[in-house]
Amino acid sequence: MLMEDIRELYSSEILLVNQSRQIDLNDTVFFADRQSIEPHISSLSAYESLLRERAIRLAQFELRLKEIWPELSLEERVDITENLEGLLRHQAILLYDFQSQLKKKYCLFPIREKKKFLNSFQDLLDRDAALLLGFEGFLHHLQDAPEEDKIEFLASFEDLIRRQAILMEIYEDLLKVNCELLKIYKYADGCECYRSGQNGTYTYVIKNTCNCSIVGIRIVDSRLGIIIEGISLGPYETKSFSKSTVLKYPPRTEVCNTAQAWGIDPNGLTIMSESNEVCIQMCALLKTRNLWNWAIKKPWP
Repeated sequence: MLMEDIRELYSSEILLVNQSRQIDLNDTVFFADRQSIEPHISSLSAYESLLRERAIRLAQFELRLKEIWPELSLEERVDITENLEGLLRHQAILLYDFQSQLKKKYCLFPIREKKKFLNSFQDLLDRDAALLLGFEGFLHHLQDAPEEDKIEFLASFEDLIRRQAILMEIYEDLLKVNCELLKIYKYADGCECYRSGQNGTYTYVIKNTCNCSIVGIRIVDSRLGIIIEGISLGPYETKSFSKSTVLKYPPRTEVCNTAQAWGIDPNGLTIMSESNEVCIQMCALLKTRNLWNWAIKKPWP
């Protein structure tokens, strides 16, 4: 019965690995708009649910093991404890992967989703700590095991405790994170209106507001796409970048766009800031004496 449980738990790990891979495949970190965050919330929620279900099944496994422990031979106890250690190690690895996925998107989530995932992460850590406590109890009942096995189990337990401590530090960092470290301002050159086919220039000013470095910065314009990427800002540093483009819009059109600046903060979290909206105006086209001329018409009817 216990070996069947072990096989099922290993099978659940495969589901989690596949879910993580699916997140990676669908993970466009630099989202085009706020709506596109919804699929990522759903996929991460599904991952968290699978992790929670596996933690519950591990706890149930420990309870069953505790019930039949007196009936097991020393060899069976050692064998099953080795399997339990492997399951707990894989759970710790999956938890670490979950927090990595969470850090990529945490600053992009609405406040309600931030709180939900923080609570979920804390619950998963509490469950993991309870599992480690149960594992420690089994180790205390292996005093008669071969010395080599005891040393190996103690080393594994120490490693599991270390992994738990790292995850707790990451959770505490998430509680203190400031998602507003990076700022961006955008403006266009000073033409009153533009003719179709004329060049227009946009300037993007980014600023680091913290006494830290922000790396992997990318600026993405809602119409022009990637402006620049792979740059860094030192503490309180400001940089500006310009992009010229041929404006091919109909007369009398008002063209508006924004830009987003993305980067990685010192805690490894992806942060994003959205610029002010910038609108330009295309000139009206007037027909005079059978000639087409461009002229400023403001305001147009």
